[in-house]
Amino acid sequence: MGLIGQAKRLLGVPGPMVLGYYGAFLAKFFPDQHRRFAHSRLRGPYKGPLARQLESILAELDRTHDQGAAMAAASTAIADALGRGEFDRWIDRDWQEVRKKTLIECADFLPGRSWKLQLFYIAEGHSHPPHSHTDVTSCLVVAEGKIHAREYDRFHDKETDRGSAMLSFVSDRLLSRGDALLTTRSSNDVHWFGAVDGPAAAFNFQAVGYSRGRGALESRRIYVDPTGVGRHGQSPAPLLDRKEAKRRFARHRVGDFELKS
Repeated sequence: MGLIGQAKRLLGVPGPMVLGYYGAFLAKFFPDQHRRFAHSRLRGPYKGPLARQLESILAELDRTHDQGAAMAAASTAIADALGRGEFDRWIDRDWQEVRKKTLIECADFLPGRSWKLQLFYIAEGHSHPPHSHTDVTSCLVVAEGKIHAREYDRFHDKETDRGSAMLSFVSDRLLSRGDALLTTRSSNDVHWFGAVDGPAAAFNFQAVGYSRGRGALESRRIYVDPTGVGRHGQSPAPLLDRKEAKRRFARHRVGDFELKS
């Protein structure tokens, strides 16, 4: 039995927790070994150079805590890899029939930390319901087709009602191949997007646990109804459970809901 296995048996804690704290020990005392350890945690079919680029971007995020700069760098790196044809084997292989595919995933290299790059498909006339996240910073990069997106800022410190989120409108725009949405806790923390003029495919890169370390039982996605939020000022938006959010929004275009003035 290896070191990790012995720790799991003796401490009686889940394997991911042991791995995370083992990673924290390496990061503190043996940073070079931790970089190798984190890279060894990579899973998924993609084996190209983008994986190392994303690792470097997240290492810089760990140093600067600048989520906006990190997601801007990640979206550029993903768009460049897309332009070089590194993802053609997945996009061109009947990608309309694949709803979601994880291309790279790295988990448990530090406590509560993980990241992944996914390719997912959005059918014509369908949308990902509007949602916020728990300790997740992300970018979405369009791979094929067109995506209509709306973004909102969320003001966590002004929320006094547990049943709603305080939002302000940021943007309503059409995205095409290579365009990106950037999401951090302090900007564009709520987004809502769907395919228009045919199906669309997009990359979703997300880094979890870089604000405070996500708890094991926390939901990563918090659904909201922003249809009552106008173009100006801040307004409360009701929180929804997953089933209700999908019922209201999943089979509708974003443009089916008129923006309030």
